[in-house]
Amino acid sequence: MKKLSSKLALIGLSAVSLSVFAVQTKASAVNLVSNGGFGNFTQSNLTAYFNSSFNVAGYGYGGNLSTPSLSVEANVENWTSTKTSQTITGAPLTKLILPNSSTGKPAGLPGYANWPLAGPYYGYSNGLTESPDGGNYIAADADPLFSGPLAQTINGLVVGHTYELSFYEGLTQQANYPGDVYSQWNVSFGNQSFASTAFAIPSKGFTGWQKQTTTFVANSTSALLQFLANGGPSNAPPVALLDGVSLSDITPPPTPVPEPSNVGAFALFGLGLVSFGLANKKKRAK
Repeated sequence: MKKLSSKLALIGLSAVSLSVFAVQTKASAVNLVSNGGFGNFTQSNLTAYFNSSFNVAGYGYGGNLSTPSLSVEANVENWTSTKTSQTITGAPLTKLILPNSSTGKPAGLPGYANWPLAGPYYGYSNGLTESPDGGNYIAADADPLFSGPLAQTINGLVVGHTYELSFYEGLTQQANYPGDVYSQWNVSFGNQSFASTAFAIPSKGFTGWQKQTTTFVANSTSALLQFLANGGPSNAPPVALLDGVSLSDITPPPTPVPEPSNVGAFALFGLGLVSFGLANKKKRAK
C-alpha cells in the first residue's frame, strides 16, 4: 500500500505538472500578428500575369498592395502599405504574390502585375520557390526610391514582457533587369528596431528562404510593427521577399501558488494514504 500511495501521489503531481505545462505552452504559442501569412486579401479586378517572353499569359489575383489615394490592385487584410519620403512617385512597389493564382499560364508561375521575378518560370534556374510557410507571400522592391513600409498595429501587449518576432525572408531580382543586387529588411517595433540578414546575390540569383528571429520588450500596450525593404543598386531592382510573420509573448507566466485550502486538502489526503498503509501493515503483522 505504501508503494500504491507513492504511485498515486506521483500520478497526481504529474497530472498537475502536465496541465500547467500545457497551459504555458498554449499561451506562449499565440501569434499576435493578424494575417502573418498574407492569405486573406480582397481584390476587385484581375491583373495581368506574364510568361517567360514577358507577354501576358493570363489573368489572376495579386499585384501591388493598396495605398491611400493611389491605385489599388490587392488589399491585404490587417496590413497597410504606405509611401515614404524616399519614394519618388506613385505607390511603393510592394506586391502580393499568389503562386498558381492565374488561369491560362504555365504551372507554377507566381502571380504579380507586370513585375516578373527571376526564377524557373522565366528560365532562370535559381531555385526560387514559395516560402516554407506556404501560400502567398510579399515581394517588395528594395530600391529606396520605390520602397515603402508594410505595417500593422499590434495590440494587447503587456508592458515589460518579451516578445519573439520571427519571419521568413529571401532575395531575388526583377527578371527583366540585369546586375548584382543586395537587400535586407529593416524592422521596427514601436521605437525599437532590428535589421535582418543582409543578402547579396549575382544577377538573377536567389538566396533561398531563411528564417529570421529576434526579440523586443514591450514598453506600451500597443506598437506599430513595420517592415521596410532596403537595398540596391537603383534600376536593377532587388526584390525582398517576406512571409510567415509571427510575434509571440515568450515571458514565462508566474508560478501558480495553490490556495491554502487546496494545500490542506492535499496534505490531509497524503496523511490519509500513509495512515491507511500503516493500518494495513499492522493487520498483516497480526
